Amino acid sequence: MIYSLIPARWNRRNPKIATIGRLDVDTTGAIILTDDGALNHKLSSPKSDVSKVYEATLAVPLKGDEKEIFESGNIILNGEEKPLKPAKLTILNDKLVHLEIVEGKYHQVKRMFAYTGNKVVKLHRLEFAGFRVDDLKEGEFRVIEDKF
Repeated sequence: MIYSLIPARWNRRNPKIATIGRLDVDTTGAIILTDDGALNHKLSSPKSDVSKVYEATLAVPLKGDEKEIFESGNIILNGEEKPLKPAKLTILNDKLVHLEIVEGKYHQVKRMFAYTGNKVVKLHRLEFAGFRVDDLKEGEFRVIEDKF
């Protein structure tokens, strides 16, 4: 789907354009595309601790202990053996939050809220590796020639 949004000539490039990381089918927001394999590896490697900031709309109001739970570094998700790295929760209101993580485990944000007894009903990645999508509409893109 994402490749249909970029100029056709980019899909014919060699080396090929590839996404760095991924978004769930029902998640919107920032994703980086590159033809630089080393950059892709650097930003997608679990060892890199690349920051990702999500805005999550929740099904039910927060209980009040989620910030402490997420920052503790003690959450072990179902099917995982190691605890998640600490995450930063910013509460905008009782059903709308920003969550900053440095991992990218399968459905991680949704699974973290499920761990606390909540459900994410809408998820939008605001930022990936320091790049924000504040001024972009869904389907728009910006060419980045930056610091990497």
